[in-house]
Amino acid sequence: MAQTIILASGIAAAQSSDIVLTDGQSRTVAVFSAGQIPAGGFAVMLRSPGADLLIFTLTAAQPAIVLTGPGTFFVVRPAQTIAVGAFTES
Repeated sequence: MAQTIILASGIAAAQSSDIVLTDGQSRTVAVFSAGQIPAGGFAVMLRSPGADLLIFTLTAAQPAIVLTGPGTFFVVRPAQTIAVGAFTES
């Protein structure tokens, strides 16, 4: 299994690079931290022709999700005091 960092660990609000999945393709998306993952959530979004859609919220209790295509997804990190990043695994 190959891991790819899509959002470098940090504390500033940011969004990851896009995760582009074709029909039927799947990929695990998760958050990581050198310390404890903060209580706040990290939004997993689906790009759409209108407003982007919230698909899931990654948390300390649920730090990973398996996404299935088709779709273009990304992770949103809010500003916080503990450095956290996001990665995919395929």
